[in-house]
Amino acid sequence: GGWSSMLHRLNKCHVYFGLLALSLLGSVLAFAPTQPWSPPSMAEPQRLARFSSTLQRIRVGLSRNPRVTLRCAAVDVDLRNKERREKNLEIARRVAIGELRPIVVSFSPAFRKELKLAKRFKHTRLFLELEELQSLRALKQALIRELPHPLASLPEDAYRLAVRPTQAMGSVDNVEEEEEEVDEGQDRGDEEGNLLFVETDEELVRLFAEAQQVRSSGIGKLRLQVVDTAGFSAYLEEKRGYAIAADGALPNGLRPEEAEQWIMVSFYRLHPLQDPEDLARRLRAAWEPLGVLGRVYVAREGINAQVSVPDNMLELFKQTVTAHSELDGVYLNCDEPLSKEYAPFSKLQIKPRKHVLADGLPRSLDWRENGAKLSPAEWHSKVEQLNKEEEGAKPILIDIRNFYESEVGLFKGAKALDTVTFRDTWDALKETLKGVSKEKEILTYCTGGIRCEKANAYIIQELGYKNVSALRGGIVNYAQYVKEKQLRSQFLGVNHVFDQRLGQRVGEEVLSRCINCGCSSDVQTDCANTHCPRPFARRRYIQCQECAIRQDGCCCSECADEKKAREQRDETQRRLEELQVSLRRELRSRKKSKDTAAEAAEEEEQRLAALSEGRIARLEGEVVVTRKKLEEEEKALEACHAKSLVAISRLGLLPNGEFSEFEEEEGRSKSEEPSDADRGARTLDERNHLGQEHDLNAKYAEEHSSAEHPYLQRVREETARALPQRAHMMSGVVQAKFIASLIAMMNAKQVLELGCFTGYTALCMAAAVGEEGKVTSLERDCEVAAIAKNNIEMCPWGKRVELIQGDALDVLDELTGTRTREFDLIFLDANKKQYSTYFTRIMEKELLRVGGVLVVDNTLWKGRVAELYSLSQTERVERNKELQRKGVMSLVAADKYAEAMHAFNQLVRGDARVEVVMLPVRDGLTLIRRIQ
Repeated sequence: GGWSSMLHRLNKCHVYFGLLALSLLGSVLAFAPTQPWSPPSMAEPQRLARFSSTLQRIRVGLSRNPRVTLRCAAVDVDLRNKERREKNLEIARRVAIGELRPIVVSFSPAFRKELKLAKRFKHTRLFLELEELQSLRALKQALIRELPHPLASLPEDAYRLAVRPTQAMGSVDNVEEEEEEVDEGQDRGDEEGNLLFVETDEELVRLFAEAQQVRSSGIGKLRLQVVDTAGFSAYLEEKRGYAIAADGALPNGLRPEEAEQWIMVSFYRLHPLQDPEDLARRLRAAWEPLGVLGRVYVAREGINAQVSVPDNMLELFKQTVTAHSELDGVYLNCDEPLSKEYAPFSKLQIKPRKHVLADGLPRSLDWRENGAKLSPAEWHSKVEQLNKEEEGAKPILIDIRNFYESEVGLFKGAKALDTVTFRDTWDALKETLKGVSKEKEILTYCTGGIRCEKANAYIIQELGYKNVSALRGGIVNYAQYVKEKQLRSQFLGVNHVFDQRLGQRVGEEVLSRCINCGCSSDVQTDCANTHCPRPFARRRYIQCQECAIRQDGCCCSECADEKKAREQRDETQRRLEELQVSLRRELRSRKKSKDTAAEAAEEEEQRLAALSEGRIARLEGEVVVTRKKLEEEEKALEACHAKSLVAISRLGLLPNGEFSEFEEEEGRSKSEEPSDADRGARTLDERNHLGQEHDLNAKYAEEHSSAEHPYLQRVREETARALPQRAHMMSGVVQAKFIASLIAMMNAKQVLELGCFTGYTALCMAAAVGEEGKVTSLERDCEVAAIAKNNIEMCPWGKRVELIQGDALDVLDELTGTRTREFDLIFLDANKKQYSTYFTRIMEKELLRVGGVLVVDNTLWKGRVAELYSLSQTERVERNKELQRKGVMSLVAADKYAEAMHAFNQLVRGDARVEVVMLPVRDGLTLIRRIQ
């Protein structure tokens, strides 16, 4: 019964793990004493040691299973308290008989600042042997023993010992007052004139004797201060790799805040480190003055770093790396420069850890035996040749990354392991290489190279393969190489990176699709709903910019509703707190006025009392109403969260059993769920491009415009059926009629459309050009181009439309080279980021005749352009940093679209060859007439 009290409660432990714990406990009881158990006393040191050892054995045994949590905190605290009391009693006994004497050690402000010492180093109390206070050398050795950090790592000439004179105090009752005076002296900073430096043994003995005399008890504290010297500055310079002037100035007067760009630098080294914590402290002291930000992990197995360095500090940063012997010769992987406005990291984190890369292996391997390293040039040739060889002869190219990295980008011909975490790599490698000859050539790659170090060591040492190579520096290094050499990248898509950017464009291909609408996109993002029920391993997902704006950066409409409800609840809660503060203030004011009533005139007193009572009554009423409103919003928020759980569960992302309490609601929701066609039709009829309900004017305008042709209505319905989540990308009825009317009024016969989608607008324009006219329409997406082709072929006037599939810029060059005609009207609704390039190409190639009109859609970009540029530059930067910090990269990408659209709007407005008018129709429609 006594032993079982140590187990307390097993938090969320299943029966299986409970039986496992009891089995382990039974093995312990086999060696336990048979007499009834009682808590050990400090008078029984052997029994205490046995108890502590047994408790540790139980804890270690159970902690092997991560799902079992043993809570022995109360027992641990009791043991520690007893040990502490026994230790203090022993110290007091030895002080009383003269064996020990107390001293107080403090460090100068320079030590505390430069070495990042904890607050306790302001003054630390120690008890030393009496003999250690008679010799200066013995005293220094004792200090190094008691305070190994930081004294053990400092050279002897880096500090001097000094004694602070202490005023006589009559008794030990004034200890607290004395400590307060010491604190004040430390806060002011110590002048050397106030300290007595200890240079000889005789001075130490004399100062120690004087310290004893200031106490009536005869036991005084010698107050030592460790003072920095010129040797400390030299020590810091050697460790940093550069010198800092007394006023804090860096070499050559450089200042991190004057940098224009960030340089992304990553490096790693799997090499045993003796003292990871010491290296972490030294790196932090070296990099913080340079303004370096990033994430660095240091462990006994090595170091792994991803940092952003101000561009004017890069050379100093390289000096700091080579200044540390543990990092000498390490390869620095420098990535593309980034604007200083958009920091990829928010702070510098240098963390000692158990592993720099958690692998989950039962034992460590020899990480140095990990195969060959191929330069980017060698790798480029290998991959290029690999994709030309026959299937049986080519090497095996393996992507040693997780599924969310491979889905947005990978090398041509690579096999993705599709792991969730790096710990899953070993089973995935066994499965991938199952049945493969041991002589087969294996090529591996990852983001920066460190995962290949461990994976290749496993392939060689555990799986028995010999011909194994990896890409040196990973995808980051390869991307820089192909950019510098202007080669066609063998890497397709986006390289996922582990900073706030999340992605680095390497290839032009888009390999993934938006989870909401299914359009091509490779923007990885996190849900803006901070309480999204998506599991941690599935937090990242693909979302296009349009869906991000329509759903406010959330993964689904249910999460968007929950986010809005939570914000509303938080605002109500804040309002309630403000009202409660005001009410308490009024009550205190009323009490104070009653206390001073005798001094006031009777009439004035009554008037003030009435006013106060009225304010109190009003505030009390508002508090009641607001509290009731808060309760209602809490219930609404719970309902929204339940709906979010339903939505996420439909995607199969919640573990089995986690959704049981909502199963009934889920079934009810599914039975009421509309079909995809109905949902798409409702999206077309009830929502505009902003994802908001139509206002009365827009609805009235649509109802009182000419009726839509029945065939065009069928095209809209077919689009809603085939692409229910992307149907909103089609032009609206009123907008399409407006463009058709413009063509008719201009008597335009030659029309060019950039961005056909499913052909709705092209057919509207074809109806307006007449029998002699022609519409040339371009579409890049093969899926929607197939739908558009079918719609055009089925339409009675579809023969007036020529559909061309391909990239718009390439087709524009072909049109210029093969056709001599100019277009009367051009409708631009393609890649928003390329609008400025399209306009420049159209004007340079003279594809638009003088007097012709360029109609540009989405120039207000979901209202984002006006919203973004109503903010100051500083506010825009802070907004971007906040979105990056939260990981909502889909809204960051939407802001980049808005920036590109703003740049386009400024470009055309400043061009003297055209006249411009922007209409707030739907998503913004701009008419650009060429006048010269």
